[in-house]
Amino acid sequence: MGAFSDGFQIALPDSLGHGQSSKPADVSMYALKERAADLVAVADDLGADKAWYMGYSMGGWTVAGLAKYFPDRAAGLVVGGWDVEKGMHTSAPTLGLEEITFDDLIRLAQESEDLPPEFVPQFSAEEEAAMRPAINALNTLDDQDKAVAEVEVPVLFWVGRDDPYHGPMLDYTSRNQIPLLTTPGDHQIASMAHGNMAMSMSMSMSMSMIRGFIEQYNG
Repeated sequence: MGAFSDGFQIALPDSLGHGQSSKPADVSMYALKERAADLVAVADDLGADKAWYMGYSMGGWTVAGLAKYFPDRAAGLVVGGWDVEKGMHTSAPTLGLEEITFDDLIRLAQESEDLPPEFVPQFSAEEEAAMRPAINALNTLDDQDKAVAEVEVPVLFWVGRDDPYHGPMLDYTSRNQIPLLTTPGDHQIASMAHGNMAMSMSMSMSMSMIRGFIEQYNG
């Protein structure tokens, strides 16, 4: 996030069920409205009435939820690596699936011959009880496509050129006159950038361009 190191206050929260955030097993807490409310709560804690929200993949799903449930709390939205119309149903066929669930992802990771052993997820019972509803909730979109198209704040979509979501995002943004930032890389461009020079350079370029977009509206 070096591109935002000056002139911005940055908050990088761990999503519910991830990292240092709480890991409740209550499925209802992972619904889109609740996850969007989590982001608003972070802004509240920082004393910000409005903020720019940016997320990639699951984060993109959550940020799109702000357009649906808390549009008055957003100064602008950056939705990355996410199809607001079909969600994970877009990428499911690339994995030979009709719908992607937590159990599918774990099984595919365990069966993969290309994934190094250290990248195969290992969860405690508490973590698994949280991650399952966190991932499965992504299959519920709550008409976020309509909300994003109608929200009265600046919106930017961002995706890697080789991401399975690129085509659908290009189509959606074209139809709704929303700017789209396309950068090199696939869906792993954000989550796997650290330690990979090419991906890190792509991420740095992306952040610089996103900052430029935001500054058009921040003055």
